Amino acid sequence: MRVSTIFASLTIVLLLASQSWSQTAVNESFPYPVGSYLDTLGTAGNGWGGPWIIDTSNSHNYNLSVVSDTNFDYVDLPYAYAHIGNNLMCTAPGNWASARYFRPLAQTWPDAKGQYWVSYLFQSQKAPSGNTYYLLKLFSNSTELVAFGKGGGGTTYTCGSGWPGGSGADVSTVQDQGGPVWIVAMVNLTGDATADANARTFLWLNPDPSKTPDTNKADVKRATNLSTGFNRVAIEFGGADTNILGYSEIRIGSSFTDVSSSLVTTAYKTTESFNYATGADIVGSGDATNGWADAWHLDPGDTGVSDSLLWATTTGIDYTMLPYAIPHAGNICYGSRPGSKYTRIERTLDKVWTQDTNTTFWFSAVMNLSDDTSSSTWAGIKLAQDHTDAAIMFGKGYGQDLFTVGGGYHASATDPECSTTTWDVGPVWLVGEFLNQGVGNQSRVFMWINPNPAKQPDSTKADARSFAALKPGIAYVRIEYGGGIPFEMAVDEIKLGLTYSDIATGVKLNNSMLPSKMALSQNYPNPFNPTTKINYSVPQSSLVTLKVYNILGQEVATLFHGQQHAGNYIATFDASKLASGVYLYRLEIGGISITKKLVLLK
Repeated sequence: MRVSTIFASLTIVLLLASQSWSQTAVNESFPYPVGSYLDTLGTAGNGWGGPWIIDTSNSHNYNLSVVSDTNFDYVDLPYAYAHIGNNLMCTAPGNWASARYFRPLAQTWPDAKGQYWVSYLFQSQKAPSGNTYYLLKLFSNSTELVAFGKGGGGTTYTCGSGWPGGSGADVSTVQDQGGPVWIVAMVNLTGDATADANARTFLWLNPDPSKTPDTNKADVKRATNLSTGFNRVAIEFGGADTNILGYSEIRIGSSFTDVSSSLVTTAYKTTESFNYATGADIVGSGDATNGWADAWHLDPGDTGVSDSLLWATTTGIDYTMLPYAIPHAGNICYGSRPGSKYTRIERTLDKVWTQDTNTTFWFSAVMNLSDDTSSSTWAGIKLAQDHTDAAIMFGKGYGQDLFTVGGGYHASATDPECSTTTWDVGPVWLVGEFLNQGVGNQSRVFMWINPNPAKQPDSTKADARSFAALKPGIAYVRIEYGGGIPFEMAVDEIKLGLTYSDIATGVKLNNSMLPSKMALSQNYPNPFNPTTKINYSVPQSSLVTLKVYNILGQEVATLFHGQQHAGNYIATFDASKLASGVYLYRLEIGGISITKKLVLLK
């Protein structure tokens, strides 16, 4: 570990008289033998006053923390952290049991004018309930001053007391969904004990390590009594539920650099949750942070776009209709296109995602389309290299009533770029994968609709597939929609990453929306001319066939044949080339079939 000490050039007498102090950045990287219990580990030195010890005043005193070289998913952090030692694996026992460990500092960090910064890496194996707490705390002797982490009473990250509840000044809006997070806090001191009894304190979750985070954008803003300074650090966890926790790279210093200097900012991971004011124009929203280089703006390469036609709203996507529970923060990007116009807006990534050989990019977004009745419309999210047409679009392509991937225009529904899922199924979770073959070569691109979030989807079972030759890679993300008639589009939670877990972490099964059995509904309208809709349900991932026959049993149309995930689906039957009469439609899943009648009346 590194210790950097800055001494004033004055004498010790003047140093004490002016209440200046010896700044020492301290780190805990847990460089101890794997399998060692935390109690008694560490020695005096490098800013520490002694080893970790179990708090004997705590009601349970369980020794539940072991040094580990696994169980911490560093690769799932938004930035690459140069972790030095091992990590601390803690077992939260549940049943309201708890554990607390102290480590003394070599000296009291006093109430002096300046800033104290604290950071650490934390991970919970699963999303917790409100009846749990996992924290890093600062103490003055036996007095608790402030706690950073997931406090009790709620499911979000907090800063303040150890049990702040689910709302209030101590509580952020960032849910602990399970998985790793970089927690950073700062206390701003004046050096006046009276004022510092309410010292301004800020907490951020996964801030950009390349620059000091903005206090105006802190996830928590509150006051802390640090008028006596602090001299001990504590790790504490407990509550009603069991969980496996990880702590790594605890750092305390007097500047943001002290706690962030080993972070690598070239990690590839970006999210857009449209966390802007309700009613705000998406154009002009956003800033240069978290993987982005600027705000959303009109595409300067397209002179036909006159306005954005996209706003931040609270409506447009009914998340309860998705087969999975997808975490979403902020508002939704919504647009209502008035028929004769189209729009294309874009946002620049903070670096080009180069298509290096044998690398993989992952993309996901939630999308919903409504009031669209024409194949002459298009709507989607494009990943682009520049301001030309060199882009790959995920959404509804022009020429079809289906979700597609590729260039945006699709002449035939049998094109591999076309899925069999029609635009009117309701909200969908679109997932894409780029298998890169090197800069200048075409990358294989796959798209899935509502894949299982628990495991990486199989490319051989992708709903659609295409190629992309984006030289040298992806530089822009665009949202685009238009066509010949009015319709509505909503998108949310756009994510880019290097692994499937980058985009799927936190996405969980929404069992209430998954069908429990195979079902085939009566078509509507019925009688019809010339198109009708057919709803059906698939209870588990299966080979599905939906066909239409005439009254003699002769096949006249195949509406779907292929693998489908568990969920509810809508098929469209176009009988414009058939004669009036009674027809049969049959759904077959796993050797079981259901047949119903429909009537074409011209």
